[in-house]
Amino acid sequence: MIGIATIAIFVFTAVFAPFIAPYPEDVIAVHMDARLLPPSTAHLLGTDEMGRDIFSRAVFGSRVSLTVIAVVVGLSAAVGILIGAVAGFLGGKIDEIVMRITDMFLAFPSILLAMAIAAALGPSLINAMIAITTTWWPWYARLVRGQVLSIKERPFVEAAVTLGAGKGRIIFRHILPNSLSPILVQMSMDAGYVLLTAAGLSFIGLGAQPPTPEWGLMISLGRIYMPQWWWCATFPGLAIMITVLGLNLIGDTLTEVLEPRGSKAG
Repeated sequence: MIGIATIAIFVFTAVFAPFIAPYPEDVIAVHMDARLLPPSTAHLLGTDEMGRDIFSRAVFGSRVSLTVIAVVVGLSAAVGILIGAVAGFLGGKIDEIVMRITDMFLAFPSILLAMAIAAALGPSLINAMIAITTTWWPWYARLVRGQVLSIKERPFVEAAVTLGAGKGRIIFRHILPNSLSPILVQMSMDAGYVLLTAAGLSFIGLGAQPPTPEWGLMISLGRIYMPQWWWCATFPGLAIMITVLGLNLIGDTLTEVLEPRGSKAG
């Protein structure tokens, strides 16, 4: 319930950011006469080095983070599911080639590979999402391939083949619907890691660029003013911590509900 409440607040804040932020114009506006003001009734979380209201930027930052999670997890799952399903169902040389390509991606730590791709493409939020997606889809491909190999030998699939059902119909109407549980668990667990990875890329200058109100970028800019003006980096960091905690709580719950045997074994 804590995880659900946390993510509900996160999504609500992202959707209604223009109405929640007290100073929506301060997301990118510069007010040097109000720079580095401490938390007060006028500015709940203080102001940053450009005089921008940190609370307003953190609120709009939730919108950026939600977009990153939705795009990266959605694209990674879509690409991985398609590739894994085709490889597992067809087998043979196609399966061997696809799995060796997948192994090539998995041979590198995902964060390092994402950094290399983001650096090659150039620093921007869109390129960071492309980089993370490129490193994330192999996990779904392997997961779905294993599920397909297990399910395609079951009687109801053999019956569909006997009745003349096409390969596409068998994969998308019979096999994948019976593989949704582990896929949903994987997506829920990945959401928090995607947020952390995107924030990490922005922190080192390979993700979102100023003046985008992205939490990792806000920490990177605010750390320069630590510890005297501590609020510049502290509150964006708390936003990341609370959001990732909520996402992980939901992921753990889905694991227990949808994969009870796996959770007990772990």
